[in-house]
Amino acid sequence: MFTEITLPVNEIYQGHLNDSISQAQFSLYRYNAANQESAFEVPQTLLLVRKQDMYTFFEEGKVPDEKTSYVTSFNSSYNTYTFSNISNLVSYCKRERNEESAKAGITPEAWEQQHQDWNKVVLIPVETNRDNSNNIVSVTHDMGLGSAKLVGGATDKLKIQVIYSTFN
Repeated sequence: MFTEITLPVNEIYQGHLNDSISQAQFSLYRYNAANQESAFEVPQTLLLVRKQDMYTFFEEGKVPDEKTSYVTSFNSSYNTYTFSNISNLVSYCKRERNEESAKAGITPEAWEQQHQDWNKVVLIPVETNRDNSNNIVSVTHDMGLGSAKLVGGATDKLKIQVIYSTFN
């Protein structure tokens, strides 16, 4: 079972159509287990990948590209998983929507209705292998017994911090 997140792409660009996104950061907070004795291990590394790419990511042996996929580690001091800059992903989703809707000759809103997952990502517990330079060379599913209940959902909205740049 994976956590699905809807990126608020339209809201991020609202009022900033001519600006560039320099940084977009968000943290996922983990609920502490009431009974630590029976709790599963906390996944140490999470992959954030577009929902539409989650199967091909593993089938094709891809690694995070910091454009449509990212990894982060659990921070036990803050009880969080933080994705420090997903601005490329937000921009990619917007650009894809605009280009594909133009090709189809329909409005971006109509295209969104036909492509319901255009701004959805999933979080998948993974294990990474790194080379001597600390570059990720492979990513596999973390098949261990792990679980992390994250703050979010319909009542607890996640907050994304965005820094915009304007060039004259």
